[in-house]
Amino acid sequence: MSTVHYFLVEGETEEHFVSAFVRIGRVMIFNMWEESAEKRIIRKLRPSKSEFYIFYDTDVERSEIEYTRFLGNFNKLKMFGSNIIFLQQTGNLEDELCRALALKNTKLLFLLFKASGAGEFKKRFVAESDLKNKLKRQISFNPHKMFCQEIIDMLKQPRFADIRSRKGSYASISHLMDTLA
Repeated sequence: MSTVHYFLVEGETEEHFVSAFVRIGRVMIFNMWEESAEKRIIRKLRPSKSEFYIFYDTDVERSEIEYTRFLGNFNKLKMFGSNIIFLQQTGNLEDELCRALALKNTKLLFLLFKASGAGEFKKRFVAESDLKNKLKRQISFNPHKMFCQEIIDMLKQPRFADIRSRKGSYASISHLMDTLA
């Protein structure tokens, strides 16, 4: 039985980014902090050997309820997945792209997409039909600098130890691209 790859992302911009860089698997918008995996994801899974790549951001302060939901979702998903890999967005996707492009701030990123602010950037980013090549044409683009910052303190607590174990490893985009691209 072959492995089915699922990429769980929080929003449209992440969905577009991941879809541009990976060739196999299914990209689904799902927020681990705010939604129930049982209601949104599990019923869509095919019986197979599954691997989950979970992208989550850290630009919003989370409540105890949200951390509990995150852990509950992880526990539900690991029943279906042979491997769960977390990719933490330190800040948001724009911050990760700035790191990958060696840009000092998001204003420079917005200029690259001819956008005057965050809202316009997101629209243009999602509308970009050749995103992978647009980013690769930038001399400084290094995707291996993405999703590799230290995990947030809350997820270092003992109750989240299983997330950092064999069934819940953390990875950078390097792992993702080396594995799937």
